[in-house]
Amino acid sequence: MLKVVIGDQQRLLREAVAAWLSRLSDIAAVHQAGNSDQILDLVCREHPELVLMDCELPGRDPFEAVLDIHQIDRACKVLFWAERPYDAHIEAMLACGANGYLLKYEPLAVLEQAIRKVMATGFFVSAPVQERLTVSDGRLQLARPRGGPAGLLADREWELLRHLGDGKSLKEASAAMRISYKSADNLKSNLTRKLNIHDRVELARFAMRCGLVCPSGPSERSLRRINGNGAIPPETLNEVVQTTSS
Repeated sequence: MLKVVIGDQQRLLREAVAAWLSRLSDIAAVHQAGNSDQILDLVCREHPELVLMDCELPGRDPFEAVLDIHQIDRACKVLFWAERPYDAHIEAMLACGANGYLLKYEPLAVLEQAIRKVMATGFFVSAPVQERLTVSDGRLQLARPRGGPAGLLADREWELLRHLGDGKSLKEASAAMRISYKSADNLKSNLTRKLNIHDRVELARFAMRCGLVCPSGPSERSLRRINGNGAIPPETLNEVVQTTSS
């Protein structure tokens, strides 16, 4: 029997999902939280087997909170859910050692499948996220989309688009990419020509539509703390590889 904590700032959503989960035969209790600090308190008191947590939950950074949850109870699984598959969220999910990423528009049957998969194998992601995952040096990583206008971009052009979409100036982006300003300017010329977008605001909007940037991604401090803590089980990694390559 499982004890589950649902963390979401939308009360109507979490109460509806909690009511539905309570009907499942193997769910012993469903607790609710409106922010990440309440989740940590519930983990201390109730020791749930699973936490279902929104990527933009108020309070402590949700991805950093995963580390705190695991310090309290290493066996507790954390499944993130979100309205869209933002790159920053997915990469932070992988880095912090969470157990998956579920999209909120999925039907309830997929939510049930996700919970059972996480408890059985330790990992689940919705299909649109899984299509973006690749393996490098034995670790799951997020690859850029292959189709659409974004598929026309080279890797470095894609990287520059992400920095520009995140609000960096071209000078700041070149420093982050460790290339010269001239090289960055050439990359920008190429990507604006390929995308036929020549306005910086429109570039930022395009980056957001692609999921490259999000309204409230993890902070720099949180990224420094969570970086390198992700560890996907080898058997799960193999399964993801086989699915994405099929």
